[in-house]
Amino acid sequence: MTMMNPMSPEQIEYLQLVTSHQAMLQGYIHSIAPGVEAEDVLQETNVLLWQKMNDFELGTNFKAFACKVAYFKTMESLRAQSRKKWLVYDSDIVENINDYYASGNEDRGEFQSALRRCLSKLKQKDRALVTSRYTDGRTVREIAAMQKKKEGALQQAFFRIHRGLRSCVTRQLGKSQSIS
Repeated sequence: MTMMNPMSPEQIEYLQLVTSHQAMLQGYIHSIAPGVEAEDVLQETNVLLWQKMNDFELGTNFKAFACKVAYFKTMESLRAQSRKKWLVYDSDIVENINDYYASGNEDRGEFQSALRRCLSKLKQKDRALVTSRYTDGRTVREIAAMQKKKEGALQQAFFRIHRGLRSCVTRQLGKSQSIS
């Protein structure tokens, strides 16, 4: 039987940081990529976090460090899936969610509740567009063809919907500044 070397106090502290941030990281991964297996990406993130232990300075912002690692692992997974045409994602929305988490606003339950309330306030046709794009994973081009509309018109509609949702969520959360 091989004897393992005991962990140093720094390694123990780092492991505790990784462990204590698991729920937040899983929520973060799921928020920016609901179509991926968040647990798989989280496992890959954990492996990379352990490999990058020497890149992190104890006493600094571990959450920001871990989110950055998770962001890159998630993007890697999204690119792989998008090559297979399983998932289409909007990089602007991913960036907004990334900024939101990185700024320390990890109360995703409150954020998700606010977003759900705001989505329910959308006009039926706007909610159908959002569902088609983000739940069904259709591209703007596919939606335009189905609805016999120009892509540019749909892109403007999505911009308007996104701006309205951002404003609504900001009001719902009672924040004075926008999340994006």
